[in-house]
Amino acid sequence: NIIFTIADLGGSIEYLYHIFGLYEFLPHLDIITWIGHLLCGDDHPFTNTLCMNIGFLLLGFNPGQLNSTMIPTYLDHVPESSSTRTFVHYAQLHVSKKFEGYDFGETGNILHYDSITPPVYDLNKVTAPTAIFKGDNDDLVSLIDVDILVNRLPNVVFDH
Repeated sequence: NIIFTIADLGGSIEYLYHIFGLYEFLPHLDIITWIGHLLCGDDHPFTNTLCMNIGFLLLGFNPGQLNSTMIPTYLDHVPESSSTRTFVHYAQLHVSKKFEGYDFGETGNILHYDSITPPVYDLNKVTAPTAIFKGDNDDLVSLIDVDILVNRLPNVVFDH
């Protein structure tokens, strides 16, 4: 996945802030909607293949799960922005191989957690009934990792 590749190669999580912006990750731009309707969908068979391949590059290759007719509609809503910190935290989890709080750096961690390292999440404290939905071709998480999560959560009521 491109986020993990950047996290591995960047050498510093701050590099992700430089690439994605300080506060907002992937804000939606009207030009994306315009391009989607101009070039993608069944009305545009030649350029729709390009649209599909861009989607596969970003989201993972799974042609059986992509309704190409819907690409213009998807692009009306994707990307929807999120906090850059959320994606940086996700990259931190990938790099550290731990399920832990956001790493603010030693000084920031002392201020937030009273520790130089972020706390590891205690999943035994998650007592709410939890349903897990996973996909075989999810490019952001492996089934092995989801199964580890399922085994660590104390109250999984559904695992699909």
